[in-house]
Amino acid sequence: MIFGHEGLPRSGKSYEAVLHHILPALRAKRHVYVRLNGVGESLDKIAAHLGMPEEEVRELVHVMGDKEVVDWCVCDTDNDGAISFPHIEKHALIVIDEAHEYWPTNRANLPERAANFFAKHGHISLDMVIISQDCKDLHRLIIRRMAKKNTYTKLDALGSDQRYSVRFYAATGTGKYETVGTEVRKYDPAIWELYHGVQPGIESNEVYKGNTRTLWKTLRGPAILMALALIVGVVMLGRFFIADGTTGGTDKIKGVVASQKAAIPAIAHAPGSQPATVVTKVAEPAKEKERLPAGVQYVLDMTANARARHAGWYGQRDIVEFRATGGGQVLDRFTTEQLWALGWSVKRTEFGVLLSAKGHEIIATTWPVDPFGEQSDATTARIKAAAGSPVTSASETQPTTAAANGSTLIAVGKRPLGTFPETPPYPASF
Repeated sequence: MIFGHEGLPRSGKSYEAVLHHILPALRAKRHVYVRLNGVGESLDKIAAHLGMPEEEVRELVHVMGDKEVVDWCVCDTDNDGAISFPHIEKHALIVIDEAHEYWPTNRANLPERAANFFAKHGHISLDMVIISQDCKDLHRLIIRRMAKKNTYTKLDALGSDQRYSVRFYAATGTGKYETVGTEVRKYDPAIWELYHGVQPGIESNEVYKGNTRTLWKTLRGPAILMALALIVGVVMLGRFFIADGTTGGTDKIKGVVASQKAAIPAIAHAPGSQPATVVTKVAEPAKEKERLPAGVQYVLDMTANARARHAGWYGQRDIVEFRATGGGQVLDRFTTEQLWALGWSVKRTEFGVLLSAKGHEIIATTWPVDPFGEQSDATTARIKAAAGSPVTSASETQPTTAAANGSTLIAVGKRPLGTFPETPPYPASF
């Protein structure tokens, strides 16, 4: 499996490679091939940190230079299809810092032996940690083989120089990743001694703060005002509920009720009659309509007169259309990105897609649609049967002669000679 570590300098890429990859691999007695500054000079400190004999650590750790990275990370294939890794032990861990220097992004293909190494490293259970400031600087073949990727961010902008954020990604396809979580972690100074984050001899490694401003300094004034407003609001709310709950207020209310009862005259009922019971319908308070974002409400209003339909998809993009109830005309059509912009999440399922927003869900299936303006053969046959046999000629419904229908018959006369050559007249059609 290939892991990717990316982030700006001094954000925690190499730190996590040592803490979460190299040290656990050595505890498991795995061979480690490493191209990371300072690891070769700190093997005694690594052995002391792990509580292992230094000789054993030196046997397991193989420090690579620039030449070894290119020459050792190769795979040979025989004519019969057998593969071999001539320089790497089975079940080993490989850690390479600044990997973009060895396999940069390029339109040209990687050498065949290097391409086979990244494609077939899993055949002997190899794990690789590729460290780069931006994984997009790596060759596209390596990016497509990367199963997991972590992005590191130093939290000095929040005023915390000793903490960093890790965003975890998992591959969902060739070169495509999906966020699976985020975590804030704290640096352990003991790990810094096991490698060289900066060149040896650099005494000061403080975070540069010249002409900068942290987020907390920017929000200090608004935060104080919001805190004061919150305190005032809590006090006013408490006075609203507590002031009317005293004994004096209760006595005043009881006195007003008693005076109102005394002012109402008593109604005498006739002997033997039962007092009538007046039933009054209590008006229910009007329910306040739920306020939703405009994009969410727009789609919900459309479902009142239309039905959602999953019209299709291409790649990761789905197409959802809303067809009018009864007629089937398309009222609107959205892509996945447009639904996101309206505030709806789109989840592709076995039956189609599920739209969700603010507790509302809409199911869109690929239900069949008859072409608009067309009718089936069965419907055409029923219409013909109801209409009867068609009329084949005008003679069945109209008189055959002009006299029968009250018209005057005009005969065709001969033209005088001498004007132009005489031609026989057209035969009468009636």
